[in-house]
Amino acid sequence: MMSLGSPLIHLRESDESPVAFSGLCWPEKPDSEIDELAVKSILARRDRMAEAFAGIRFHQGLDNFIRGLCSLPAMDALRLFDNAWSAAVFRWPPRHVIDDAPFEPDFTDRIRWALACAAEQPGASAAIVVPPPLDQKLAYLYFPNRHVLLNVGEGPVAIAREERLIRLTNADGRCFTLPQGSGSIPAGKYAASALWALEHAAGWPLLNGIPLFMKFSPGPPVPPEEARKTRVVITEALELLQAVWPAAKAFAERWVRGVLVLPYSGCSRSHTSVHAPQVLMCSTESASKVAEALCHELSHARMFLVLERDPILKNDFNRTHHSAWRRDARPLLGLLNGVHAFLNVCRYYQRLQKKDPARWGKECDFVLKTQIPKISVTWSYIQQHAVWTGTGERVASDLDAAVREICR
Repeated sequence: MMSLGSPLIHLRESDESPVAFSGLCWPEKPDSEIDELAVKSILARRDRMAEAFAGIRFHQGLDNFIRGLCSLPAMDALRLFDNAWSAAVFRWPPRHVIDDAPFEPDFTDRIRWALACAAEQPGASAAIVVPPPLDQKLAYLYFPNRHVLLNVGEGPVAIAREERLIRLTNADGRCFTLPQGSGSIPAGKYAASALWALEHAAGWPLLNGIPLFMKFSPGPPVPPEEARKTRVVITEALELLQAVWPAAKAFAERWVRGVLVLPYSGCSRSHTSVHAPQVLMCSTESASKVAEALCHELSHARMFLVLERDPILKNDFNRTHHSAWRRDARPLLGLLNGVHAFLNVCRYYQRLQKKDPARWGKECDFVLKTQIPKISVTWSYIQQHAVWTGTGERVASDLDAAVREICR
């Protein structure tokens, strides 16, 4: 994405496009085409939000706030919708899902977002906002700017905004006051565990413990108390990535909006959900493996941005293809995603090996000798079987050049 202090970058709409997607195969500078697609994706959430709430009437204060969001200027929309919470509840549903369970946020998920958003955004109504009765229990509110989780029971909940404070009153009469800003409440549980100020790692929110994000995890993530112990490892991973591949680190900072720590049970684990693409999910056994996960998973995130707008294969979703990385039969797009991700993994290890061969040489040799033949064989197979769309031909051109570079 971009610095919020910078002007909105030009969004190209011309049909005259370069052969390759700049910023797709390898992370590049913020003015790459992939970064432009990221901006468009964020702005599209505003339209998705308008569609989701169309025709629904709320308490007047909340109703006026939601209607006002529909006409936000671009930079204001970027500020508001550039977070993992809004991405999960207002991202356009993907055309196809390969490795994730189908997900569509329910009305309660969106009400939670709207209430927290109305409470935290400058210019929101200072009037008390009370949602209508819900079919489901409201249960909790998550305030992303403050990174605070609040147990509110069945609901409704009243919210009053002041200049630097949010005051909330639950249906049972309990009251809470939240000061402004992330970290304004020291991390920990308060008010008999009703209020939970969560942790950050490397500036990113740790999302373990927020119920919505559990829906995207491949198995249970570690408990929040355990996740907080990984903060140093995640910070060291970013420092390592800065040392060996600054462009990858810069893209991670532009893109990632939260981390979900997965348990480590003898082998590294990582995942990117098409439903929550700005959330990094990974185990945290070492800084080098977290840095690898960033390179691997953010390659998927960049490909998601292309697929969000256009298909790249005409014969992509039949699970009939053998994968060099998995035992189950895969759609051809799954093989292509594997090539793209492991190209980035190999580029990372090549750079790591060059940076400090005495320290990292053995680990790097093992990964490169294992993965490069798989990339080469799989890419040859894809070229024999793929039926590309016009967009896919551009992706194929980019990947072909990268395979030749890595596998030479």
